[in-house]
Amino acid sequence: MARITTPQPSGLMGTREEAMYRLKVGVGGLLIVLLIVAIASSILQTAQQADDPARQMAQDEGNEPAKDPLVDIGVAPELSGDQAKPIIVPDLPAEQMPPEAIDETMPEADQ
Repeated sequence: MARITTPQPSGLMGTREEAMYRLKVGVGGLLIVLLIVAIASSILQTAQQADDPARQMAQDEGNEPAKDPLVDIGVAPELSGDQAKPIIVPDLPAEQMPPEAIDETMPEADQ
């Protein structure tokens, strides 16, 4: 006649079967968390690319060189080729500026 033995618990660890079950549950939980993080990252990256208007404009326009970014966003007026003379911003007092840099249309500074 065969004798049936019950597994003996070994302290806090429990039986070997219980330890293997806990190990399987832990590894399964880690894999599920990794899968959730990967899916969330993919969703956020796709949403970020869809919300980026510069990337969409670049794809729509091809590889056309950018003209003037300030004109493109509407901050500065677009100047034609003959109006595009350099603007001199004086950083010296008027008496120290060279004569060719002084423009008669500039207002006089009251002292």
